[in-house]
Amino acid sequence: MSDLNVISITGRTGSEPELRETKKGETVLNMSVACNGFKEGETEWFRVSVWGKQATALAKLALPKGTQVAVSGEFKSREFQARDGTKGVSREINAKSFSLIGSRKDAGVPSSNELPPTTTAEDPPDAFSDSEIPF
Repeated sequence: MSDLNVISITGRTGSEPELRETKKGETVLNMSVACNGFKEGETEWFRVSVWGKQATALAKLALPKGTQVAVSGEFKSREFQARDGTKGVSREINAKSFSLIGSRKDAGVPSSNELPPTTTAEDPPDAFSDSEIPF
């Protein structure tokens, strides 16, 4: 079996996404996503890139800061030097799958029947309340 580089996260957008074209003419949508860490009060930040038709479709939604999302893709970390001379690490995800989750009404995002067909967003079913789950 070959090795895989796959990461899946859920979190909230930390900024409004930025759509741009690369020098090679490829469309890319970049945003930051924050996730809770294992320890209380710990937050992990990821830079997420969505490419091609999915990037164009998501850009039309004008996702506001704080939108809850699920992202799966290829993980890459990159070291950089900040303007003040300190070294930092950027955690980046090249998204293969991007979904809107949680309440869209609260985030000002259109309902799933208004989403472009290239996105994979669906509202989670309200089948059970917390008191009905046996564990």
